[in-house]
Amino acid sequence: MLDKTIDAALLKIHTHFLNQLMNIVTNIGNKITIVILTIAIVLFLIYKKEYVKNKMFVLAMALGGIGMEILKYLIKKPRPITMTIPETGYGFPSGHATISMILFGMLIVMFKDKIKNKTN
Repeated sequence: MLDKTIDAALLKIHTHFLNQLMNIVTNIGNKITIVILTIAIVLFLIYKKEYVKNKMFVLAMALGGIGMEILKYLIKKPRPITMTIPETGYGFPSGHATISMILFGMLIVMFKDKIKNKTN
């Protein structure tokens, strides 16, 4: 029921500009971008001899991907009828959102001590 309400609301505000904008946002988390970022992070961590962080990162990415696929299989939520980007498989949990969240979340966890607060 909630899905249909959200779909109807999105159809009311649907424009070509918003469609283009959401395509850009979606592509930030596409498979190619995530693979390139993951490889770059792994190589960077190896270069810096941060082996524990590297193992933690690779494990989080791998287990997150496996866990997401298991949840997709168990939940079997179909994709919305109104989707603008053709995708196959089940729609929940979102692969783009899950893997992007893990990748960027791990970056924050691994480098939180290196982030400087410029307001102090």
